[in-house]
Amino acid sequence: MKIANNKTTSLKRFYNNACIVILCFALCIACVASSLFFSFDSSNVAKAEELHKKHLIANPKGHAYKHVNPLSKGLSLKITDSTAIVTDKSGYHLSISINTAKNQTLPEGTISVFVNPYYTFTSRTDIQKWAEGESHIPTRQLLGKSQVDTMAAKSNRIVNVDVPSDSPNLATIKQWGPKPLLVLYTSTDEKHIISVQTFLTRSNDGLSNTNTPPIGMTAIMPILANPDSWKTTIDTQQSDEIVNNNHPNNAQNNPKNSSKTNSQHSEENSNNHGKTSDSAAQANNSNNSNNTNNSNNTKKLNKKNTLKKEKIISFPYSIRAKVSLNNNELNRITKQVDLAEKHNLLQTIADPYTLKAARILYRPSAFMQKAGFDISSYADDSNFELYKSAGITPNEWSLKETCSIYSSLEPSQKLSQNDSECVNGKTPVFAWQTNGKWTLNALVQAKNSGYNTVIATHGFDPNANRFATNTGVYNIQTNSGEINVLASQNVLTHLANGQASSDYASAESTEAGRISRLVAQSAFYQMEQPYASRNLLITFATNTSAKSIDNVMNALEKSPWIDLKNLQSLTSSEPFNNENSRKVIPLNSGLSSESAKSRNDKLRELAKSRENLISFTNDILDNNAIQKEKSDAGDAQSLAKQHAKMGALSKTSNSKIWSKKLIDIFDSMAFKEILHYDGKPYFDAKTHSSSFGSIANQSNEEKTNSTQANEEKTNTEKTNEPKSNASQSKNKKPQQPTNNASATQKFTTQTLVNSLLSGIRIVPPPHITVFSETASLPVTISNAHPYPIRVYLTATTKSMEIVLGRTQIVSIPADSEIQVTLPVRVTTSAQVKALFRLEDRKHHTFSTTNSTTITSTLQISDKSGTIIIIFAFALGVWGLYRQFHRKKDPDE
Repeated sequence: MKIANNKTTSLKRFYNNACIVILCFALCIACVASSLFFSFDSSNVAKAEELHKKHLIANPKGHAYKHVNPLSKGLSLKITDSTAIVTDKSGYHLSISINTAKNQTLPEGTISVFVNPYYTFTSRTDIQKWAEGESHIPTRQLLGKSQVDTMAAKSNRIVNVDVPSDSPNLATIKQWGPKPLLVLYTSTDEKHIISVQTFLTRSNDGLSNTNTPPIGMTAIMPILANPDSWKTTIDTQQSDEIVNNNHPNNAQNNPKNSSKTNSQHSEENSNNHGKTSDSAAQANNSNNSNNTNNSNNTKKLNKKNTLKKEKIISFPYSIRAKVSLNNNELNRITKQVDLAEKHNLLQTIADPYTLKAARILYRPSAFMQKAGFDISSYADDSNFELYKSAGITPNEWSLKETCSIYSSLEPSQKLSQNDSECVNGKTPVFAWQTNGKWTLNALVQAKNSGYNTVIATHGFDPNANRFATNTGVYNIQTNSGEINVLASQNVLTHLANGQASSDYASAESTEAGRISRLVAQSAFYQMEQPYASRNLLITFATNTSAKSIDNVMNALEKSPWIDLKNLQSLTSSEPFNNENSRKVIPLNSGLSSESAKSRNDKLRELAKSRENLISFTNDILDNNAIQKEKSDAGDAQSLAKQHAKMGALSKTSNSKIWSKKLIDIFDSMAFKEILHYDGKPYFDAKTHSSSFGSIANQSNEEKTNSTQANEEKTNTEKTNEPKSNASQSKNKKPQQPTNNASATQKFTTQTLVNSLLSGIRIVPPPHITVFSETASLPVTISNAHPYPIRVYLTATTKSMEIVLGRTQIVSIPADSEIQVTLPVRVTTSAQVKALFRLEDRKHHTFSTTNSTTITSTLQISDKSGTIIIIFAFALGVWGLYRQFHRKKDPDE
């Protein structure tokens, strides 16, 4: 028995030793076969590997290190086209753009494409470091190469590398998924070497691997007008009036309205000026020759004055505002709709306000808040009273307002013909993230406005990239109730919107490079948890071009590991289970302090303009004048025009309704104007880098995206389009040459208020000469509005020698003018400037300062003066007589 056991033990030992020897022999054969099978240029590979090990310098931006290759000076490589998804029948195509600098020529060289067919990325850090050029993954399998001829300085050349589908080099890739790919350029003299690292993603088509369930993905595109594309037009009446420009514009001296007096408000007629000057002199001077001289002097002054024509804008009593989009924006939205119809699984969320203005018959997947108002900015400012004083309240962007606009859409634009389903929540209406992140305060504001679901386009759950990717649906508890957050996947969303994952991912500086990375990243996410049920969200930005979205959607649709789903599938997904959901909420909105300051400055400007508008409606318009209008008010011509339409006015409208319409128009324009000040778009199409930073080393909270607010265009472009049936303006004066026409005028809040206030004008005489102690100064005040006004006229002089009556209440009928006579008192000969201003009934100045020159030349023209002169002459004669006929005193 012992002998048998010993033999059995010996046989086992021999068998084990033989297996070890055979295994070692097999490994040696495999190594030899591998070295014989691989075909590559060892010198090029050595150069490529050397670039990954040398020349590391510290990066001042906070990145660990950046590779610097001195042999690449004056050169750049950019991927212009590539096969993002490689199948068994696709082959591989790569187009590389080689650029030389101004003083850099390039000899002949070779573009070589290397891949590692056996490597599998194990972590998101691993895949990110390869994109940034920091990983030292060996890529020795040559896919293909192409010769590059000599290049001159400052030139560009496109080089193509094509690998057929039956190439044995592609056949070495036996596992599906992303593979590291290196593009290397070397000159023949080896003095110029440059490389770029990207990805080749092999699908499972034609491979013997087991297919795993695809990962769910939802891509959503917003249909939302850019803030600068909105325009508001109002039908107005315009007339050209000759303006006397002899007085300075003192708008800057007005302490209350310095911001709103941007145009010259005082317009004068030279013929009327001459007549008023002559009549004033005639009333105060009994000497006909002096009167003639005064008239001649006035005419000479008028010849010296600079005369110009200026537009007068008057509003109809049935005022209406039309909101529209410019042609460029309409074309952009049309392309988006065409793209959505091309890709059936591309989801869309539309602003009903934009859809209504564009007049495009398209039914989106869901709707968003009015004009995409940035709720995060509103919550971040925490200055709700300032918004209210500017005419912007939460009602403007609430769910109720959105549903009100939704109900006015065409049937083919609605998701349901039952409008009540919008308010009840059956119609998908979500709050869209425009710029700022969804902070807790922003979520509370959205919930208070009626929204139960919000969509986060970026910045939500800053820790999401540190762990395995999950469905971006969160259930957040707030003090106002429960709200759902649909959060986009940050990496994929950045790449889809033209943003490189890092400043150092050089291959992602082009769209082709970013799509290659996006496809590789999505495949990595599926391989990360192949059997987990997940639905990722990709959101496109408003300024992402339709062409870029088309390219992204083509890549997603061709990826067999992706299952594109609709928005309803995402909203019905199980929320991500987090023990403390508050931790995923960003701590700040990410908006810059410069943006907040610019926005608050604009709000204060809007509040000031709205205060002036309310002052116009309450303290300038005479709301009771229609009922108490008397037949003796104003001149006969004005009364004829006014009473001709008084019946229509009393039946259709009154000044209170007109005033309310003006305020509603102002609030609507203010709402659109504040959209400019929500900050710089997070996904800026002009750059390919963002604050996203390194994905692998991303901190717990993303860095705040520094933004700079867009400056407001203070000078509004005015487009005057005369209609064919233009009629004469109602306030045309017989003495004035006018050119009246109906026109559609583009307005902003500031130009609207300025136009209303400038419709009330002072027309003083250009010059007056006074020849007595008292006189009367005629001042004309015109009202271009369709309703009467009641204001104060104030007149002052900076002299004690010539004094005017200071304040006088004036009532002016609609579309009329009246002449006010001011008393003038003179104590001595002098020349001063009289200043005229208009005040509302609360004594707030709202007009510019107008001026006229008053010259006094005192003359004795009554009997008492003659008696005094005669008595003085008699005293003088008597004094002279006594001086020559007096007797000398004896003591002299």
